[in-house]
Amino acid sequence: MGLTLRILWLPFLLACSQWLGAARAGEGDAPAAPAPAGERPVDDGYRALGDSDVAIPVPEGFVPASSFIGFQNLAHGASFVLKTWDLPLETALGGCTAETFGAQQRRLLGREEVEIGSRTGVLFELALSRGGHDYREWFLVLGDGQRTIGLAGIFAAARAKLVSDLMRKTVLAVRVGKVEAADPFAGLAFRLDPVPPFALCRVENGCGTFTAEGRLPEGGPGAPLLAVGPSTGRPDVRDRKAWAFARLKAVHQIREVRIRERLEVEADGMAGVEIVAEARHAEGGIPMVAYQLVLFDEDRYWLAQGLAGRDGHPEAVDAFRRMARSLTRRPAAGQREGAAKPETAD
Repeated sequence: MGLTLRILWLPFLLACSQWLGAARAGEGDAPAAPAPAGERPVDDGYRALGDSDVAIPVPEGFVPASSFIGFQNLAHGASFVLKTWDLPLETALGGCTAETFGAQQRRLLGREEVEIGSRTGVLFELALSRGGHDYREWFLVLGDGQRTIGLAGIFAAARAKLVSDLMRKTVLAVRVGKVEAADPFAGLAFRLDPVPPFALCRVENGCGTFTAEGRLPEGGPGAPLLAVGPSTGRPDVRDRKAWAFARLKAVHQIREVRIRERLEVEADGMAGVEIVAEARHAEGGIPMVAYQLVLFDEDRYWLAQGLAGRDGHPEAVDAFRRMARSLTRRPAAGQREGAAKPETAD
């Protein structure tokens, strides 16, 4: 029985390890964490985990993960990870002992029997360390006589005061049944059409960051990245082309910006200026290509800025252009059509 359970647990542990590796890679670059999403009601915004029939009320700031089934928030070092098994709950719980957890380098801090809908289960509180970093985990094992669901809410121990209660409530609010597919643009006031291999990586302050496969950029400063979002207001602009170029030159990651192409364009009924430029990375000096689209709305502007190493990423500018030009405005989560648009960071 012990060997069988370890084999059954292996895919889940690998998923956790993949996420923990991604979280460690992003810790140095992660921005200051947004306000805890626990302010949102836990019965709002249910989204499916991958293609499963399991859904949770996805907190603000979490986006679908690309390396495991679940959602992640890199700023909080937090993640929801799902694993299911076609075996009775009693069998699965037989492998959830302090000894078994210890063999997986997870320390059992507490357990609580729960009942969610027609299913019973146990909520485990765990502590674990990976690569010198400490994490906490709320791990729910829920099921019946035929199927068991394992749902983990993992977060950096340093963020425990901010997010532990939120992670616990979200895990316990799980629903099993037919649910709508996860909307990666939930909580954003816009959507666009990602061009493979680009996918949404991070949502923060009303802005979305798109990277290859939705993963943290790898390979140094030349890794392609596109950031899109609205401003908090609209400046008094007389010369849009000159202003747009000045806005691009203000990007602190680049220097020696030289325009290669500058066009007047329109997207979603808004007039704008599109620039493709050559530049150098501000620190390493490597050749870069910079893309920018500014769209002027009635009370603010929309900004899409992309950066990529000039060598090795010839497809980046075309992908940036296609994604930025596909931008369409939409109400943010919880906002009615026609309601006032929320202000976000510039």
